[in-house]
Amino acid sequence: RGGLGLVWASKNLKYLIVEEEEAEDSGISGAVESANQDVLRLLMASPVLTGEYGIGTFGDAALLDLVNAKSFLPSCFHTQVCYREIEKINAPAFHRKYRPVKRSCRNCPVGCGYADSDGRSFPDYEAIAGFGALLDNPDMESIFAAHALCNDEGLESLGAASVLAFYLKQKRMRLSAGDLPLWIEKIIRCEEEGYLLAKGTFR
Repeated sequence: RGGLGLVWASKNLKYLIVEEEEAEDSGISGAVESANQDVLRLLMASPVLTGEYGIGTFGDAALLDLVNAKSFLPSCFHTQVCYREIEKINAPAFHRKYRPVKRSCRNCPVGCGYADSDGRSFPDYEAIAGFGALLDNPDMESIFAAHALCNDEGLESLGAASVLAFYLKQKRMRLSAGDLPLWIEKIIRCEEEGYLLAKGTFR
């Protein structure tokens, strides 16, 4: 979102390959291990990361309730700062409805990644905040479907939700849950209104 993708594209850079090489032990391995243990101890002591309702338990979507309670969550097409139906779409609600399977980065001590039984990645904080609260949409399945479409096609969930929220508000249109994946497909294919939305909110 900060523009790194555009910088890479301007250099025709598609991906990076990182190769691991054996390095001579210069006596710092002990210091590295000590620092690693210090970091792990701090991680394990953090309720936000490893607590019962933390990121390790629910992914970064665990932050939704906190942000909502502090009135920092843009909602209902930017007309509110907290979402009254957050309990229908927060991380615990997703975990109750779908059978979460841990799918985290290798060797990560926090382990915030989850997928459903079909292998679909659980919507993260940005996807639920955008496709849920921002679009005044308390329907979990449509949030899941829109998030999966964005992942498959390389769209950023929050960016797609933001441009859609701006457009619908300007047009004084309401969003029905079943229409959300259709809107995302329009953006992906640049069809009908999607041609304009694909250019971004500014344009």
